[in-house]
Amino acid sequence: MTINQKVSTMTAVLMGVLLAPLPVWSQPCKLVEMKVTGQTARAKNVSIDLGEASPADPSSPVVYQGPPRIRVGSGATCTASSDVSLIEGKQWLARDKVYISTFSGSENVVFAVDARTCRTVWKSPVFEGESARYRNGALIMDKKRVRLDKACLPVR
Repeated sequence: MTINQKVSTMTAVLMGVLLAPLPVWSQPCKLVEMKVTGQTARAKNVSIDLGEASPADPSSPVVYQGPPRIRVGSGATCTASSDVSLIEGKQWLARDKVYISTFSGSENVVFAVDARTCRTVWKSPVFEGESARYRNGALIMDKKRVRLDKACLPVR
């Protein structure tokens, strides 16, 4: 094989690698809002039993007792830490994590929980005000914006 043939072959291999579809982890993180029906939140193949609904108005629950029980597909159900309780607001799915808003009195905290193991992988600082929101690649907690990296974890 001549030098030109070797260079041509190496160029073809390199171009194939560069033009191959990017893996999912190289794409920006996007949270998917989970749809709540009764006491169950669902998105894609993940479901969360949020726990017993607030007794204030069981026909339109706003607060769930928790801790959440998470199931991916037809796999086993796991239970998140008891710290992930008094769930309110929205829940989001982000690849293999679920983001869950909680409160105690006037203090709010958002947890990122591994959907397969139920292990807490991130806990927000305490914040006051409205429940967390998600917009343009960031969680918004009161006046603080927290960007998410490509693995859907907060940028430190």
